[in-house]
Amino acid sequence: MAREVQPVMLPSGWNGFDLRTFLSTSAQSIGIGSATDQGWVPQVDSAIPPIGMTGGIPDPHTLPTEALLACIRSATEEAPPDALRYGGTIGYEGLRQCLAEKSQREDGLAQGPENFTITNGSSAAIDLVCRTFLNPGDVVVAESPSFSGSLRTVRGNQGRLVPVPMDSHGLDVDRLDDILTSLEAEGTPAKLVYTVPDFHNPTGTNLSVERRRRFVEIAARHRALILEDDAYIDLYFDEAPLPSLYELAGGEGVLRAGSFSKTIATGLRTGWLQGSADVVALCNQMRFDMGGSPLIHRALAKYAESGRWDEHADSMRRLYAAKCSAVCEGLVDECESYVRFQRPAGGFFVWLECAKGISARQVVALAAQEGLLCVPGDHFFMNREEDRFIRIAFSTAPMSSMHEAAKRLRTAFERLAG
Repeated sequence: MAREVQPVMLPSGWNGFDLRTFLSTSAQSIGIGSATDQGWVPQVDSAIPPIGMTGGIPDPHTLPTEALLACIRSATEEAPPDALRYGGTIGYEGLRQCLAEKSQREDGLAQGPENFTITNGSSAAIDLVCRTFLNPGDVVVAESPSFSGSLRTVRGNQGRLVPVPMDSHGLDVDRLDDILTSLEAEGTPAKLVYTVPDFHNPTGTNLSVERRRRFVEIAARHRALILEDDAYIDLYFDEAPLPSLYELAGGEGVLRAGSFSKTIATGLRTGWLQGSADVVALCNQMRFDMGGSPLIHRALAKYAESGRWDEHADSMRRLYAAKCSAVCEGLVDECESYVRFQRPAGGFFVWLECAKGISARQVVALAAQEGLLCVPGDHFFMNREEDRFIRIAFSTAPMSSMHEAAKRLRTAFERLAG
């Protein structure tokens, strides 16, 4: 039987009080929004089921549910009760060893578990770097455009963002050198340079090898740490990825964030931070959580050790390459007079530049009415100043919808034009 409780009569001091006046400087600085791609598309009723092309996440029909369940079951049976206890803030050593071996194979650098700390997705790794190295007002140089979630993280850590432009080959390293030089002359040298060099979010571009080499040299000369976001590096379509900035720097002066979210499943909420052992140890001092899930860490280690991670990633590369080809062909057939774009060599995104005089925000709103959900590109600029780009994420939509998506986008352009 439920008991009756008389509420406490609170003093009138809280009546009508606006708790926003209690917000920290960090909370005030980031404003509205979230760390994900959700909430960017207007909530418009469509007469037909929408085609979703907003979020950079894996195809929901490809999630290796049974294989992961088997690994979870095995981890629980083989390591009771450790798999269900706190596991320490740095993460299960077996999983860090798997990541070290993968890095050694691909980068040719001697790496061990001490070069890795396991985080709650790569977003937590990026936040950890910011919390470890940024004081209020410290400068972070970032590509423009760039992933808005990471920009929000910098702002939340009270960093000052300075944009560096991009072109079809990625970050403009000449402008980077100029910007870092100017910041030093002003007495506000940059502490971090944030970049997504492989299959960039949102533009899909790949930083060339020559630019990578110059990038590493420039950052080292200006003594700016590089924060390399490698969430998409394993999603190449044809040729294997180019050398990472971490590899080119010999593991010095670069911190590298990675994730299982893009190649396996976002719900695992498991990523990592890689760096020299001394720097990773410094970052671990700034961890205030109780660590990740030892159960998930152990299961992922088993999944990787069995070779199933490599097999699954290989099948995902083939799938996303086919989806990318299909959506690009559709865009050429249906929207060539309205947009131009560069076909990506990997990842999840196609970056569309609208023809002169066309508002991307208006096109996206009309496309939602036509049953196509995509993201206006202004969300990826620091001051939301650009209104000529649209990001298409082709990873989750069915293959059969790719051409139809382009048709619906064309209809939106025609409605705006007419």
